[in-house]
Amino acid sequence: MRTGQAVARLFAAAGFGAAWTIWGPGTALVLAAGAMGAALSVAWAVLPASMDAPLTERSA
Repeated sequence: MRTGQAVARLFAAAGFGAAWTIWGPGTALVLAAGAMGAALSVAWAVLPASMDAPLTERSA
């Protein structure tokens, strides 16, 4: 699991650096913010509603 996360972070950093180099800081930041918003929207739609409950009340 940790290796997958590390690889994903590596590609995200490289992609952001490439966007910064190609399109400049303003566009790179707007694209990163848009990607974050899209990821949060998808996660909110996909995760089950039981994730709203406190950790102690969730069933295992």
